[in-house]
Amino acid sequence: PKFLLYEPPVHIPACDNLPVPAQVTNLADMTQEQPEAERSAAYATLKNFMISDLHMTDMLNSWYSRDIDRFGYDPREAVCSWVSNNTDVLLRFVPSGYPRVMKDTRTYNEPYLYAAIAFACLVIIVVLVSSYLTHIWSSKPAIRAAQVDFLYLILLGFLFTGASAIMIAIEPSTATCTTQQWLVTLGYTLSYVPLLVKVAAINKIQQQAKRMKRLIIQRSQLFGIVGAALGFVTIYLIVWTIVDTPTRVDNKALVGENIVEVGLGCSSKNSDLWSAFAFAWEAILLVCASVLAFQSRNVRQDFNESRSLATLVYSHFIWAVFRALVTFAIPNSAFKSSVRAAITSLLISCDTLSAIGIYFMPKFIGKRKVSLKNKISLKSKILLNKK
Repeated sequence: PKFLLYEPPVHIPACDNLPVPAQVTNLADMTQEQPEAERSAAYATLKNFMISDLHMTDMLNSWYSRDIDRFGYDPREAVCSWVSNNTDVLLRFVPSGYPRVMKDTRTYNEPYLYAAIAFACLVIIVVLVSSYLTHIWSSKPAIRAAQVDFLYLILLGFLFTGASAIMIAIEPSTATCTTQQWLVTLGYTLSYVPLLVKVAAINKIQQQAKRMKRLIIQRSQLFGIVGAALGFVTIYLIVWTIVDTPTRVDNKALVGENIVEVGLGCSSKNSDLWSAFAFAWEAILLVCASVLAFQSRNVRQDFNESRSLATLVYSHFIWAVFRALVTFAIPNSAFKSSVRAAITSLLISCDTLSAIGIYFMPKFIGKRKVSLKNKISLKSKILLNKK
């Protein structure tokens, strides 16, 4: 028999569905742009698809034998009937790993998350205790030499980072996702900028003293520099919040060959870019702190914080590297979203606790040593007087 190959008009429905224009020219690029866990099997299936002459003959014979609406409904019915009767043949072209099995892990009721929150609360308590000790010992030489107002600003930054650790460990929402970014960025800014401004001012005074020159630095000028840095960071955070607000999203990770774990997380369209900028800002602060620590190594001992500043920079650098690895380097398939949140929360808490131990504990212990020394001296004088 003679067969007339006919291409139906585009507007005629096929298999009871409205036609969709074929987009095969850029299907490969569109597929590769998708994350592996969300990648469709369409491109690989079409690439593998082949149909034998025998199957083509079956469809043509079915089309011709119907003879009801040969150039209208009959060819579509022939193809759809063949697909229905030969599903096993078509499944051979589907690549391995499909169909995907979705595993729901969108829960934040895990014990390790509660442990991360408890640890963050402990850090906040330590910050509050440090603030109280700074207040009651504010008149002592070790605390007064460190500039009490700047110590309060640094502790406020530590309080923000501790609060951000709690926000990261609780179930994500648009409010918590935005708040945690604000707290982390502002917290690290407040933790380091006042310290850098103070040390830079001391270094400048030291340099002028060597030249036998007098230098007067207004406190308002120092606080103005801190305020300018906070203003810069605040503008950045406002732009991030308005332009590309972090929101709650479903994080999908391919585990094994065909299992996709669905977890909760915070993200936005360009979240990696915004986060990279925040880490770059921290890196700038660390570089400045390293330079100032080196420059202040010869400053008078009462005001010399080069050793504690250098140790603080090293400690924060280590914790920041760990945070960057968890944020950027480790793939989502490595562990669940809740585990990633707990690890990030613990890293920030450990960073904050380490900073308090490095910078504030020597001042508190030094004060206690001075007090103990004074008491011993006083007792010695009393004994001598008795004699």
